[in-house]
Amino acid sequence: MTDFIFSWFRSSVLQILIIVGPVLLVALVLGIIISILQVLTQIHDPSVAFVPKFLVIMLLVLFFGGTVVNVMVRFFNGVVSAWQTLP
Repeated sequence: MTDFIFSWFRSSVLQILIIVGPVLLVALVLGIIISILQVLTQIHDPSVAFVPKFLVIMLLVLFFGGTVVNVMVRFFNGVVSAWQTLP
């Protein structure tokens, strides 16, 4: 029983990283690029950094939301089917 719980916990952390990792990586790279541009142009308005990151993240969620839902449903189905086989 505890092996199943630890395995499930490890799998859930991995699924979280798979789902959230690409979005966070894109936001990080975009934030660095925008910060460099702000330093070069000496424009230090917070909305200059927020708006592009917000729009790009929303586009990522829009385009890859279906894939994320499929990954989550597949993981949930695997957990439920494994849970039914426990003694």
